[in-house]
Amino acid sequence: MIFRKLVVVFSFLVFGIKAYSQSPDMYPPTVPEQVEFDLFNIVLYIILPLAIFATYFGYRYSKRKKQRKKEEKENGVK
Repeated sequence: MIFRKLVVVFSFLVFGIKAYSQSPDMYPPTVPEQVEFDLFNIVLYIILPLAIFATYFGYRYSKRKKQRKKEEKENGVK
């Protein structure tokens, strides 16, 4: 267990140093801008992800429901 923790910490250190060494030093830092709430951004960042999640979970629910009906039909249970 302790070996696993040491491996994780060591890998974070190694990959963290590599990621830090990849960042450019001579460029000025960027200033982040806030996202404006116009109709396009609302649809893109709020409504579209919610629609994707709803579609995915609806598909899983219908698939599970069909599987249960098939199992009940095979087992003869109503």
